[in-house]
Amino acid sequence: MAANKRVLIVEDEFLIRSFLEYIIRDLGYSLGASVGTLTEAQQCASAGNFDLAIVDFHLHGKSALPVIEALAAQQTPFIVTTGNGLKSVELPAGASALLLKKPYGIEALTEALNSVGITGSQSRKLDEPPQS
Repeated sequence: MAANKRVLIVEDEFLIRSFLEYIIRDLGYSLGASVGTLTEAQQCASAGNFDLAIVDFHLHGKSALPVIEALAAQQTPFIVTTGNGLKSVELPAGASALLLKKPYGIEALTEALNSVGITGSQSRKLDEPPQS
């Protein structure tokens, strides 16, 4: 399922980025790249070679929309995270993504990764872990 899927992580907060790196490896994904600035993220997204991406919508106060547009143009499935509320996220026309509200737990992240990793990008909002 997750084997050999290369993940791009775009997150400006070091601790969250480290958490994401740990979780994706633990779930069997391959870490393609992990970056914390808009410039680095744009370079990675433009270069491609990722099977899916996790993108924080606000990077040091700047919108990650150019990164999202590059991923959407390459049809790379992605998860968008935000601490500013899901309504603050505006996706480019025709793009779809899973939206994950911070703070999120391991269960919500795992569900999002599995959904995107298996079925491709689908517009959906995940703002709570699934109920047991």
